[in-house]
Amino acid sequence: MRSTTHPSGPALLPRPAPLRSGPELLRGHPVHRRSSVVVDGQRLELRPVVPSDLDGIDRFVRGLSPRSRFLRFHAAVRRLSSGQLAGLVDVDHHDRETVVVRDTSGAVVALGQYAGVGRGVAELGLAVADDWHRRGLATRVVAWLADAAREEGFRAFTASVLAENRAAIGLFDRWPGTVQVERHGTAVEVLLCLDPYEATALPAAAAADAASAPA
Repeated sequence: MRSTTHPSGPALLPRPAPLRSGPELLRGHPVHRRSSVVVDGQRLELRPVVPSDLDGIDRFVRGLSPRSRFLRFHAAVRRLSSGQLAGLVDVDHHDRETVVVRDTSGAVVALGQYAGVGRGVAELGLAVADDWHRRGLATRVVAWLADAAREEGFRAFTASVLAENRAAIGLFDRWPGTVQVERHGTAVEVLLCLDPYEATALPAAAAADAASAPA
């Protein structure tokens, strides 16, 4: 086991510029979380998921390389089941939130979600289109989800990644709030404190909940 704390680390990224607010897409939809960023000269929109995103998410997952799908879902899958897709779009934007990242053509290029597992801890998952790897987009997706989760009272993320997924492990290791990294065979369990200034004060109970969360 290797534990690291960064209680005084700098902010990972500046906050993305907010988009102009339009009419609410759905009752209770958190329009204020919509934002845009420019990555390598291309503008991307990050926003909470809506039910009409389902087809775009399906195309996004099917468009990932077999290697990327395996690293994300820990299995050789070609596409998500209807139940898995529903789990990504059927969210309450509080205990469960999904962020969809689209380019100017409207295509989904990244996806991330957190889901509460108890005591202020949420499980984190994300995927980025192969063409967008190594361009900092995954870091921006995690930062967006961290802002949303903090707003809802969460204090930490837990994530389970394959030990061979060096890119994801590197991202988490650089996160200023990473407090614990544990290896269990082919898997790596990561606990991320959402406030780097509270990293050393994260309750042991939250760490225990994170360790017992489903992969």
